[in-house]
Amino acid sequence: MIAAAKDFAGKCDRAFLRLSVAAFVLLAFLQITTRYFFNAPLQWTEEVAVIVLTWMTYVGAWVLLRTDSHVRLEIVDSVLPARAVRVVHLVCDVVVLATLLVVIYAGFQLLPNLVYDKTPALQLSYAVVFSIIPISCVVMAVQTTAKIVSTLSGRR
Repeated sequence: MIAAAKDFAGKCDRAFLRLSVAAFVLLAFLQITTRYFFNAPLQWTEEVAVIVLTWMTYVGAWVLLRTDSHVRLEIVDSVLPARAVRVVHLVCDVVVLATLLVVIYAGFQLLPNLVYDKTPALQLSYAVVFSIIPISCVVMAVQTTAKIVSTLSGRR
């Protein structure tokens, strides 16, 4: 049941990322075409592209964390003994978790202040635009906590 839910969530977030990349490319093409060929740029395309890029970045971050695909120096893994590698990974995960908790706290403190601030072209609340930051950090904190538990229990 849990494996099926993880698989479904993985398919959903990867589909979101594929659609986001396609939307970003389409928006950039539309912006360039209307600006340089028709000399009548659309006001909203750049704004939507920035929003899509922001959301794509944070969803991508949680996918990379879940699949353990973030960039890291693996030379340490090959030089140190296995037990020391586990300790290094554990320390790194604890630092990541602490950072995520700070961002979650600050993000949820900031969001209410952004409710009435609107984007220029779309008049969309900045709270909606930036809500992905604390939300993605919550997802990543859960994933990181699971990694820490897995490391401490010896399964990783």
